[in-house]
Amino acid sequence: MKQLLLAVFAALLFSTSLQAQERREIKPKDNMRAQQQQVGKQLNLTDSQKVQRKAVQEDFQKKMQELEKNESITVREYRDRKEALLKARKQDMEKMLSAEQKNKLTQMKAAETAKKEEQFAKHLDKMKKDLVLTDAQVTQLKIQRENMKKQMMALKENEAMTREQKKAQMTELKKEAKSAHDKIFTEAQLKKIEERKKKRPDQQSAK
Repeated sequence: MKQLLLAVFAALLFSTSLQAQERREIKPKDNMRAQQQQVGKQLNLTDSQKVQRKAVQEDFQKKMQELEKNESITVREYRDRKEALLKARKQDMEKMLSAEQKNKLTQMKAAETAKKEEQFAKHLDKMKKDLVLTDAQVTQLKIQRENMKKQMMALKENEAMTREQKKAQMTELKKEAKSAHDKIFTEAQLKKIEERKKKRPDQQSAK
């Protein structure tokens, strides 16, 4: 699961992920308030900023409620309008921050990224031991991950493409990534990976 801080960023300051394709309920007010308090504590928001943030969030929720009630639009129109509302909220949230707070936010994002990289390194190290990967295979996995990240970022920032085009391209990227990923491993390693996948449901049900 994503860390709370990342969820807070996604909810309050950043646009929605390209993979969020289905309609979702607006988060309960109590949960949103708790997230806002977390952000406020981290960025040391002033009382005035808290009032502004509350107004922005309430306006967003009102517009989302109106959008949810609109049954005359297509799913695609709903997604586009929701994305526009999220983008506007992000911009309004960022406008209220001081230069120092924006710098702090950048540091928080960097810390979250560093934490993810550390988790990936530990996961890769465990995979190396479990599957007896060679150094060359480990290097290939790292390169593939970086290439995938760059391609996904470029896709996300491409304003010339429609949401449907981005969705289709994202699906294609995932297929290509899986194909390239599988080619890194030997047949024996792939077999072991599949065996571990089959065991996961049993392990979860046993808990």
